[in-house]
Amino acid sequence: VMIPVVAVAYVKCSWQYLTTHTLLSDWITYAMQVFLPLPFGYRRHAYGDRLFVPWFSILIIAVWCLLYALTGPFGTSIDLVNQNMCYSNHITFANLMANFMHGSVMHLISNSLILLCFATITEVAYGGVRAYLPVVLGLPLIQPMMGFCGYVGGSATWGLLAGTSVAVWFSTLHWNANWDAYNYSANFARGFGMLWLMNVIQVFGDMLRGPNEGHISNWVHASAQLTGFLLALVCMPLFERRIMGAPGEFAAKDAKPESNSVWYYWYRIISAVGAVGAIAYIITGFVIAA
Repeated sequence: VMIPVVAVAYVKCSWQYLTTHTLLSDWITYAMQVFLPLPFGYRRHAYGDRLFVPWFSILIIAVWCLLYALTGPFGTSIDLVNQNMCYSNHITFANLMANFMHGSVMHLISNSLILLCFATITEVAYGGVRAYLPVVLGLPLIQPMMGFCGYVGGSATWGLLAGTSVAVWFSTLHWNANWDAYNYSANFARGFGMLWLMNVIQVFGDMLRGPNEGHISNWVHASAQLTGFLLALVCMPLFERRIMGAPGEFAAKDAKPESNSVWYYWYRIISAVGAVGAIAYIITGFVIAA
């Protein structure tokens, strides 16, 4: 489904840009941003002048590398794979630590690169607290849900962050910074293209992995992305522009719409929708696991 949609979006975006600009370098820069939820040129205008250092992402990658060096593939030196990481659907420390283990050097490198990609479009733009709050809330729950126990991999972390990036793109559409009224396929590609592309890379990595790498939790990708999306919706009131200190989306004075507009309650509405969806999904996941 995504291949033709992204292809059409890319062709339309490129053609639209080439008919209005003459420099090839401008087109190359633009073409690289087709898959980003918010093009680079609009980031500071949308989120404010400040760009954040992705210190939280760097810390996570450092912990991944340290644990891999200390415990080896799959945490073999501490026998993590053979431990009973989950008791029914209970949340255990070993189960949480499984999200920081990797099966091979290539597994570690691929997850680190993907995490940095999503950190660039999330943590750099609006800071570690807003980017990683849904991740912190959801990470202990991912492995116990749906019976995802006894496996290792940091993909749950970037999956949660990926879901967060889509939620922010969706929730801030009314800012008009990440919406092209003349190219709807480009909007779809910006919202989901990067997520799709990272999953394609992960699938190719799964195809190339060795036969002894059977305890990598590849199947938590979709669950983590959906959980991250729903939990990020819950946190959306933190993205009001008056709280972020970004330029006003409706009025320069207070960055709030008129009280009789649905946008006045927009963040609270999607936060409630996210809360209901997250509770329903998480409860269902634990019931199935039980």
